[in-house]
Amino acid sequence: MKELAALAYRDTTAENREFWKNEMGQALSEIQQVYEDKLESMRSEMETFYNLKVDSSAVAHKLHWPLACLVNLWALRKIFSR
Repeated sequence: MKELAALAYRDTTAENREFWKNEMGQALSEIQQVYEDKLESMRSEMETFYNLKVDSSAVAHKLHWPLACLVNLWALRKIFSR
C-alpha cells in the first residue's frame, strides 16, 4: 500500500512538462503544415486565375486591335475629307 501511495504522490512535474512540451510542439507543427498547405493552394489558385486573365486579355487585344485600327482610319478619313 505504501508503494502505491508513494507512486501516486510522486513529483511528476518534469515528466508533465516534457509531455506537454512534446504535445504542443507536435500540435504547432501540424497547424503550421495545414497553414502552409492552404497557403500553397490559395497561391496556386490565384496564379491560375491571374494567368487566365492575362491570356484572355491578350486574346481580346488581338481580336479588338484590328477593329480599333479601322475605327481610327475611319475617323482620320472623315477628318481629312473635309
